[in-house]
Amino acid sequence: MKTLTLLRHAKSGWDDPALRDYDRSLNAKGKRAARMVGEHLRAQERTFDHVVASPALRVVETMEGVESGYGRTLGPVWDRRIYLASAVTLLD
Repeated sequence: MKTLTLLRHAKSGWDDPALRDYDRSLNAKGKRAARMVGEHLRAQERTFDHVVASPALRVVETMEGVESGYGRTLGPVWDRRIYLASAVTLLD
């Protein structure tokens, strides 16, 4: 059976109101949470054949934290179309 795992980016900062949404980074809580998610995925013995992610900074940092907790690189394919995508776009 195939399994689809969806993951949202971790908690990001809003410290700089002039910063583009795309360029917001994770705050300290988000970085800890991303690592914990990776640890949980490892404990659950989850495996991933394919990872696709938005290249928005907070997503990149989330993936780095998840990989750190997971204990290995997941090698995401960075797809800019995911950023602000509709359900129809995601299903394509």
